[in-house]
Amino acid sequence: MEFKSFTVLHCDHDVPFGLIRTALTMIDCKLKKGQHIVEFNRIIGFNELVEVTEEEEFYEARRGDRPYMSRFVKNRLPEPCTKLALIWRRDYNDVIRVTTAYFTNRDNANCPDEPGNILRKQAKGVRYSYAQIKEAWEFWNSHAFVEPIPRRFL
Repeated sequence: MEFKSFTVLHCDHDVPFGLIRTALTMIDCKLKKGQHIVEFNRIIGFNELVEVTEEEEFYEARRGDRPYMSRFVKNRLPEPCTKLALIWRRDYNDVIRVTTAYFTNRDNANCPDEPGNILRKQAKGVRYSYAQIKEAWEFWNSHAFVEPIPRRFL
């Protein structure tokens, strides 16, 4: 699908803009917004969000410019990925605004807010249902981040 142009609003996942452009040509961009998983059938990058067990060792650290702490797992490497997740919307000038893009092996483009982000948003008056909080708790108890591989080693 052809599109006029695109901008990336948030991408701290080292996804090259050329790969985002390629992915946008592979999806239907006629909609007002979308969440897509684009399969490339080859390794295109590494995902720093991994499934974990309670037996692993964890620590907390700030991720990017976020004002809250995230959970990291020790002694794990990022996982090679063949898919790119894109969350985007079209603005009034017909420009595609990519909210986020990241490498994944999952089939779902969204994951629940991190607990620290939920607390931050609740302090600003955002309401979460019991089901949303339960889903986030379950997800983040079984997932954690790993340290990214520095680009000079890729």
